[in-house]
Amino acid sequence: MFLALLLNKRCVKGKTFWRAFPIIAYAVPGFITLLGFKFMFSYGGPINYYIKALGGSSIGFLDIDAGNKARLIGLLVNAWISVPTSMLLATGILSNMNNELYEAASLDGAGRWKQFTKLTLPFVVFSTTPTLITGFVGNFNNFGVFYFLRGGLYLDDYFLASDTDLLINWLYNLSIDNNYYGIGAAVSLIIFVITSVISLSTYVNSSAFKKEDTFR
Repeated sequence: MFLALLLNKRCVKGKTFWRAFPIIAYAVPGFITLLGFKFMFSYGGPINYYIKALGGSSIGFLDIDAGNKARLIGLLVNAWISVPTSMLLATGILSNMNNELYEAASLDGAGRWKQFTKLTLPFVVFSTTPTLITGFVGNFNNFGVFYFLRGGLYLDDYFLASDTDLLINWLYNLSIDNNYYGIGAAVSLIIFVITSVISLSTYVNSSAFKKEDTFR
């Protein structure tokens, strides 16, 4: 949303280019992007190459004992994949807003922050609530990120999982790799209950459900 607000400013030149540029990151298949990042952060990748060129020692960004480094990399890689879609969606929503509302708010003495919190943010949240819920469920079941970055790592303190595995990764390890189908079925039911309860309660209590007539 922050990037979309920047693109909507009148002072920005080449808006068509900047709006089309994120599609490049989105158009590349996700697993190829993930494998590319895995190579970048590997011992033989470019990041460790430049670290060694500067006199440092190689860093195991995705090793079994990487811990928070691996979690941070997974978060940033997932953002690289998902932010372009959200930004383009927010850009389309902001382009359809009525500018007369901002002019009226300015005449009433509302500053930029007040206009953002009272006009822009409620309108965008109203329009994107179903998409945000879908994104939440999708990231909750985002199997590919850590599977392609760190797949196959098991820690001693975890039962057939690593410290970066999501429930969906653990489900795959249990059922497909180790034939624990009973436990895998139980985990799948837990995932369903968590995502369905949070999604339904969020939508029912959101402005998209309660204030539909207000935003029409």
